[in-house]
Amino acid sequence: MKKRLILPSILIGGILIAFIFLVNSFLFLNLPTFYGVVSTIGISLILFSLFILAEEYELIKTKKNYKFIFYFSYYSLTIYLVHNLLYFLFFEMLDALASLFYIVLVIFLMGLFLKSIYPKLGAAFSLKKIISEVSYKLVMKIEEPKVLDELE
Repeated sequence: MKKRLILPSILIGGILIAFIFLVNSFLFLNLPTFYGVVSTIGISLILFSLFILAEEYELIKTKKNYKFIFYFSYYSLTIYLVHNLLYFLFFEMLDALASLFYIVLVIFLMGLFLKSIYPKLGAAFSLKKIISEVSYKLVMKIEEPKVLDELE
């Protein structure tokens, strides 16, 4: 699958970047514009392909340990809703460089926090798991009378 993914993404990314340079040379630096978005997609596709190639041919030795990402996946809805509070805490207080630094720092600290609470709280802190359990119980209450009616 990787081999079928690498060449098309390099080609599509290259075509997108070439399109930007042919159509409008320096508008790609302005990210909110159409040209900025297209050039960003092109660069992302090419970088994605290069990283996959580097991993495939073992140019970069990677130790495949995804445990750190597990906690972000497990608590993803909780993180999504709670991170909105950070927006209001730091609204118009940070410049671009400082905010980039603090974003990386907050993600790292959030990962450590989630890793530390997982053994203690488990699913009690995961909104996704709580919603799943509540919806299961709700569906079982709705479907239970139908099953009893069919048996009679």
